Amino acid sequence: MGLIALDLQSSWAESCILSIVARHAAFLVKPGPSRTPDRSAAGPYDERLGYSEEPRLIAALSAAGFRIQGQTSDSFTLRALSHLGLDPIYREKDQAGLLLLDRDGLTLYDSPYPRQIYPNFGAIPPLVVRTVLFIENRQMLDTRHRYRDPAVQWGRFVHAIVDEGIHTVDHKHPRAG
Repeated sequence: MGLIALDLQSSWAESCILSIVARHAAFLVKPGPSRTPDRSAAGPYDERLGYSEEPRLIAALSAAGFRIQGQTSDSFTLRALSHLGLDPIYREKDQAGLLLLDRDGLTLYDSPYPRQIYPNFGAIPPLVVRTVLFIENRQMLDTRHRYRDPAVQWGRFVHAIVDEGIHTVDHKHPRAG
């Protein structure tokens, strides 16, 4: 019971478990084409960063005589999370794009997206940080609970479970996102 109370106050257990899983859920760059089966790339993040176009681009470049020197592969943990239907835990890229190098390592084409980014967290104006935190989760600005950064917000979680239960009986009842 004490561990549950500690976790509700500080999210200690969640942070320990999620950090262990995240450490082992990784993308590894390996020589040659990826041996990892293609992931579904249909979400807005994948579309915005061009991942949904990857199979088409690889086919077009291969047809033009290019070959893959190295490509990312999923770790075992990342594949296991995907097979369980869970979204992978990963550090979202600040910037993506397409970089083509010739055999000598010289740039043939470089198209980063977005073109301009903050170089690090400290460069983001404090007003922008506070505004995003306020919109995302007002509790994160509460200085009375400095160590509370819940990965699971229990009130929202319980609400989602109740909504899901009602939805199984009444399909017109909305589901939580």
